This record gives sequence, C-alpha cells and structure tokens, in this order.
Amino acid sequence: VLQRPGELIAGHEAFYESFVDRTLQRYFGYDIGSQLPLVRQRLVDLMLETGGDVTVLEREILTSALYTASNSYDEPVDPDSATWAPAYWHGPLKLMDAETWLATAAKLTGVDLGHCDHRYPEVQSGTQGLHPHGYPTTTMGQPDYGFRDRAALLGGCPDQVDSFRELRTGLIAALTQATITEELCGLTTASAPIFPLGVIEDPNDKTQEALLLAADQVYASALVKPMPADAMSGVMEGVELCRDDLSCTPTAFAVETCRLVLKSADLIAY
Repeated sequence: VLQRPGELIAGHEAFYESFVDRTLQRYFGYDIGSQLPLVRQRLVDLMLETGGDVTVLEREILTSALYTASNSYDEPVDPDSATWAPAYWHGPLKLMDAETWLATAAKLTGVDLGHCDHRYPEVQSGTQGLHPHGYPTTTMGQPDYGFRDRAALLGGCPDQVDSFRELRTGLIAALTQATITEELCGLTTASAPIFPLGVIEDPNDKTQEALLLAADQVYASALVKPMPADAMSGVMEGVELCRDDLSCTPTAFAVETCRLVLKSADLIAY
C-alpha cells in the first residue's frame, strides 16, 4: 500500500523526463535534453516501454553515436552565430567518474565488486544487528567495503559526513588504476564480456592473426566499436613482443591488453 503513491508518480511521463535530463547532463556535461528535445522524448518513451529500466536507458546513451563521438576541435573564443556548430555535433570530452569507471571495469571483466552506499561511511551495529544499508555483504554477513575503498582512492564514493567527490588524474590515481586493472583482468573468466579467448579456436595459438583477434575483441567489448586504425601500430608492437617472448601466452597477452584498454584515454576520457 505504501508503495502505491510512488508507483503512480513514477508512471507519469514528467517523472521520466526529469530523470532522462539528469542522466544526459551527467554523461554529456551540458543540457542536451533541452537542445535535442526529440532525443529526450525518445528516451522518455524508452523508459515508459521498459517500466523505468535504468540499465536500458544508460546502455542506449552509452552506445549512441552522439556519446561515442570524440571532441577534437577547439572551442571558438568569439563564435560567429552564422557558422557556429553546437557542442552536440562534436561529442563530449570529460573524465569518467570513479564509480562509473570502476563499475564499468568490473562489469566487463565479470567481477562482482559491489557498490557504494553514500549514506553511511560505516555501517553501525546495535542490539538489533546491523542497520539497513546498501552495501553487499560478505560470506560472514558483514558489509563488503571493497568497491567503496577502491573508488575512494580515485576520488569517488563520497559519504555524507566528511568526503567529497573529485577527479584524480595524477600519479596516485594512475598507480591505483594500474593495481585495480591488474586485479580485475587477472580474475576475468570465460563468461566475462571482455574475455577474448572464446573467439580463438586454439588457446595456445600465438599467430599474429589470433593475437590481433584477441586484442580487437577486448577493445570492441569495452568501447563498443572496432579498434581504430591509429591504434594498430601499438597493437602490432605488442603482438610481436608477445610472439618473441617464450613466456608470453595468449592468455597473458589478453590480460595485458585488457589492462591497457581499461585505463586508456579512449575509455576514461569521453
């Protein structure tokens, strides 16, 4: 009974329109909903069709040509209104926040890291046990702070007491990302989206074709597009190094490629 008012409110188009606007603002960094009302309306319709499924909405945004476009032009200082091109013609360019990056890396590698609960820095226990919270729990029934602790090192998962969100791009952030990607890519299993060896018939095949196929699978899984031509020289260098190294296996090559893609500017800066 208590849920009914919320269900009625959430059934109105205006409710989803506001949510779509906030989601677009979060990913693109400007009020794209007002500038492209037809795009916003289609996303609102999508929310109505799926009963408010947030994951469907976000996937639609993140795989769109608008989102995956790269902003590589200089903003004019004093634009001419006759020739000025709006920002959405060129695409966004901003850094992915810590939680989004960590959740993306975890999902691609098939590792369940959990999530944050911004309300509580720590979950307190009392006579009735642990109070309700949004953290995942360990096998011992205790809150699992693994995601929170990793994201906090990158400036994410702020709480309501003494933390704030920030984007970190220095050496500490780079080292933290290197450690996290090494951990996640090393735990990748055959069921993970980024796992490339499922497309290679022989797991011991170190031919140029097999290693290139593995690299392209990793890149395409993470970026939802084929590997660009300007990245091929670096990939080919890695392929040749692996082929010349007797200790390098296709699995080790795939793990290293996974690490490089997950911390690449193509993924983090968008």
